[in-house]
Amino acid sequence: MLADGIFTAAHKGSFWAASLAYSPLHIFWAGSEAVLLFFILSGFVLARPFFTASPPRIDAFLIRRVCRIYLPYICALMLVMVARICVSVPPNSHLTNVDWSRPITPEILVGYFAMSGFDQDLFFNPPLWSLAHEMRISLIFPLLIAMTTRLGVPGRIAAFGCITIICSTLLTGLPALTDSTPISLNILNSILRTGYFAWFFVLGIELARYQTRLIEYVRLLGRAGKALLLVMAVLLYCAEWEVPALHYHYAIGDAAVGLGGALFILVILASAKLQRLLSTGPIHFLGRSSYSLYITHSVVIPLTFYALYLQLNGIFLFILSIAFAVAFAGVMYHLVERPSIQLGYLFSRKVREQLSTLSAKAVD
Repeated sequence: MLADGIFTAAHKGSFWAASLAYSPLHIFWAGSEAVLLFFILSGFVLARPFFTASPPRIDAFLIRRVCRIYLPYICALMLVMVARICVSVPPNSHLTNVDWSRPITPEILVGYFAMSGFDQDLFFNPPLWSLAHEMRISLIFPLLIAMTTRLGVPGRIAAFGCITIICSTLLTGLPALTDSTPISLNILNSILRTGYFAWFFVLGIELARYQTRLIEYVRLLGRAGKALLLVMAVLLYCAEWEVPALHYHYAIGDAAVGLGGALFILVILASAKLQRLLSTGPIHFLGRSSYSLYITHSVVIPLTFYALYLQLNGIFLFILSIAFAVAFAGVMYHLVERPSIQLGYLFSRKVREQLSTLSAKAVD
């Protein structure tokens, strides 16, 4: 609601609102940009173990990723379905773009459980759209590592640049999706979007591959150089709002966002002070529970408004809903997310032990 108010005021000519909406200050509520940054960060974090002396086994990697992503996803899905059954249409649902006015159908449930990524399957919990692409790219992530290693720098730039251009061009040419869109067109759209987002994971992979060398370069720049890189990162990250025409050329705008996000990560890696700042209690808590917050906030915030909108005015209710969402994410992390991570390690260890036993028997 706060962001909607800012953009409404900006369209009416308010200087201060326009400064907040169409400037580097947009970084404070850059939602779609944050998803792209998350993709880059995922690629970076997942790739680092593959560039060590003992890279992870592919079977263990896949088991852990499925448990890490899918189990909390299912719990968030159950949460929104229960909320949808108990509460028909919460007021102010536009805050998180949810639409609980539609009925729950078997097709919708299949789409959610299968992580279809179809737009019309996500109106109960819209942020879940990115997890379909996260899961698919996670399943082919070892292949991405192998491809990027064998191709060399020019080959990587050419290959994934072409893939991104082809996918974005085809996506632009597809008709707008509606509830009556054929499933074949929905599948094509979803697969093309996964191919388009793969570039951001590859960018994270390249950061991990060359992180030692890149960090050394940034540290040689000194404080002034790091500050300049940080300014460049902010400008690139908010490029689509500083240059509104980029909304009509989203691939170029997203490329700028990706480079800005990569610079953010690089500057933080090269700065001990920034790392200490991000390791402080509240920020560390937000980072640790960020996945739980992402998959539950579009349920908790509307429910808070539904329960308290008659008792509190707008700004206090907005702040309280954010606080409830953060607190619930902390609970979700401890009760669901962390056990899912531990379960992934347990399953991967069991699979490794069984494979070792089978190998020993085959040798005998």
